[in-house]
Amino acid sequence: MKVDSFYQKTYMYNENIDAYIINKEGFLFDGWYTDRLFTNKYVFTIMPANNITLYARWIPIE
Repeated sequence: MKVDSFYQKTYMYNENIDAYIINKEGFLFDGWYTDRLFTNKYVFTIMPANNITLYARWIPIE
């Protein structure tokens, strides 16, 4: 599956993390991941022990 772009947002330790859903025309939002290859989906109930960067993934609607 090809994903042409990603959205990056960095949160600091102890900062509130919100599960934003970002709309992108022609794409279906697939969730937040901890890596650019979208192999590790982030679980928002877990408070990270250090700084973390999350990546939004979209799948093209065919």
